[in-house]
Formats: sequence, structure tokens, C-alpha cells
Amino acid sequence: MSSAPVDVANPEPEEDDDGEMPRARITRREAVILGIFVVVAVGFLYFGLPQIAGLHETWDRIRDGDPSWISGAPLYISTSPRTQTVRL
Repeated sequence: MSSAPVDVANPEPEEDDDGEMPRARITRREAVILGIFVVVAVGFLYFGLPQIAGLHETWDRIRDGDPSWISGAPLYISTSPRTQTVRL
């Protein structure tokens, strides 16, 4: 045991009788920072990520692909046994 003086060993939690959820207070500065973060994140997802992932090359391959194979792929995926076990 510590020899430090303690007024109350385990204080009782304050009761909230109004039944409302506690409100989060957001300052103007926090709102501006959040807004800047969202704009930067969306900009990165829209402009940066396709460059990193090589999405332009993938779209070229899809455009040059055989339409019958491209239209048949969702049917194959939806009826494959592995997909059925994942859905369960």
C-alpha cells in the first residue's frame, strides 16, 4: 500500500439523470482541421491512388477486353463454390 493520503478510495461516478447522450464539443479550429484533412484524403484517393496502383493501365486492359468475358465474369463469380461458402 502507498502512504499517500487519499480522500476517497473509489469515488462514485456522477449520475446523469437527464438521459441524453453526452455532447462532443468541437472547436472551430478542430472543424477546420477536419475539413482540410477530408479534402486532402479525398484528393489523394482521387488523384494519387490511381497513379500508385496503375489504374490507368487496368482501365486500358478492360477497354481492350472481350465483352463476352467481361460480362461473364460476374456470373462465374456469383456461382463459384468459394463464393457460396463465404456468403454462409
